[in-house]
Amino acid sequence: MYELDLVAPEDAPATDLRIGTPDLGLLIEPGSAANLDGAVIDLDPSALGGALRIDNPNEGWRDPVSARIQEVLDREVIDVTDHAAGTNPYFQPAKKAS
Repeated sequence: MYELDLVAPEDAPATDLRIGTPDLGLLIEPGSAANLDGAVIDLDPSALGGALRIDNPNEGWRDPVSARIQEVLDREVIDVTDHAAGTNPYFQPAKKAS
């Protein structure tokens, strides 16, 4: 999980690491820098209107219980929603007040 904030460069903490290209500037908390070693941040134009895409080879979970829960979810939970049909089995229309 990532926390992204939009800040003006002059409002960024002085301790943040500043990296970037002519098109995109990034500020990274020093404590998070090691977690982003080898990460690639790119603009994905295939998404509607473009999207920021982060490919990070590093393990995202620091807590072993959280990591185990994610493993179970990835292996055991099956999404049966018919996304192509646009249906949602969990949606219930609001009832009109009488």
